[in-house]
Amino acid sequence: SLVKIAAPVALSSVILNVSNMIDDTTIRNRLAYAIESSGDFIKEMYASSLEAAQTLDSGIVNYLYGTHGSVLNIKNLIPTITLTLGISAIPVLSRAWTAKNKTEIKATIESVLRVTMMIALPAGFGIAALSKPILTLLYPGEAHMVPIAAPMLTVYGFGIFLFAIVSPVTNMLQAVGRTDIPLRTVFIGSVVKIALNFFLIGNPKINIHGAPISTTICYIIMITLNLSSLIKVTGVKINFVSVFVKPCISGAACGVAAFGANYLLQNVLGMRNSISAVISICAGAGIYAIFMLLLKGIAKSDIEMLPKGEKIAKVLEKFKLLG
Repeated sequence: SLVKIAAPVALSSVILNVSNMIDDTTIRNRLAYAIESSGDFIKEMYASSLEAAQTLDSGIVNYLYGTHGSVLNIKNLIPTITLTLGISAIPVLSRAWTAKNKTEIKATIESVLRVTMMIALPAGFGIAALSKPILTLLYPGEAHMVPIAAPMLTVYGFGIFLFAIVSPVTNMLQAVGRTDIPLRTVFIGSVVKIALNFFLIGNPKINIHGAPISTTICYIIMITLNLSSLIKVTGVKINFVSVFVKPCISGAACGVAAFGANYLLQNVLGMRNSISAVISICAGAGIYAIFMLLLKGIAKSDIEMLPKGEKIAKVLEKFKLLG
């Protein structure tokens, strides 16, 4: 039984690590191919950044690859946080699955998905809306890379909820004994990602910007297959309005508020980027909280997971703000 459970999990990790190594190699090789076939076009596309960074022709591949790496540092932040949600759900869901307690199975799955969305969607929309200010804030001495990195971070921002939810759904599939499903989806997603890298990054007009596109499509496939399998295996009908729609609407409002606040502070009031970025992030977070409460997108069980959550839940319940 131990081998039956552990082998697919271990093999999934091996496939993921190997595919990441192949992915890195593919990005470099296809960038080199694009530059070799249309070097003048790419140099003209990034002329100001390459000149500011004093990058020689021989160093363009490393420069673009490094710029993408800087974006990944931000993209990976939220999935690292939500990873713990799936791990914490394993014992609870396993117990409910063993006892065939449909009510607890549904409640656990919905709670993990909803809390993941509540974290990932506002963060993702906010990152997409403030990609330039965030990069300028985090990399003050490397302003030359911002024009290249910002569009990539915007794409990753819109896809952060996908990256964030993959691990929790994988953990829940493992909790109900279906460790084979994530193994298949990781393999399929990795093959698609590497194939898209080959075509997109090798295209001189797209080059390094193909990396976030291929990653996002890869995760769309993985989460679609994993989530549909989780629903089918458990027989649970997820409340998609509560789990996805309400956090999505609130997250979109967060992104619009953050973008509008930053535009007003920088372009109208002439405020420095570091200050305007922080204020805009806070404004977006505030609008998100207001929308979630107005839409009753927060459940009592979600609040109770927080420190002193029971007291907060009682206050919100008193004003009828909980879903």
